[in-house]
Amino acid sequence: MITIKGFHYYNDNNRPGFSLQYENIGQFLAQVKKDCLGKSYIRFPAHNDDWSFNQQYAGAMCGCFRYYDEDRADGNASMNVDLITDEDGKILFSSGALTDKKGHISNSVKEAFKMFEEWTKSEYEFAD
Repeated sequence: MITIKGFHYYNDNNRPGFSLQYENIGQFLAQVKKDCLGKSYIRFPAHNDDWSFNQQYAGAMCGCFRYYDEDRADGNASMNVDLITDEDGKILFSSGALTDKKGHISNSVKEAFKMFEEWTKSEYEFAD
């Protein structure tokens, strides 16, 4: 079981927090596929070439895993993931916002994000 914590961004004055639970990171990313407005609306956290977290962006919004899930007249709203923990409370991913500006991407989340990024770059499959 993993816990996802973050905030839904509507505007600078409206950022309600959320906490969600999933069986694993794959289940969470499957939900993102269903909820996002399209592949181009998925943003990965700031990372180096080896997918380690780029500490320069720890605590900033670009340190979040983000996807846009609401098409609104006043601009699209996004889900911003700040923290992913396992059932023991160990941190699998952190944007730095909730961990004193120390970002982290665990090996299991790196692999999941890499595969998910490949999916975002793939073509849509349209029927004839």
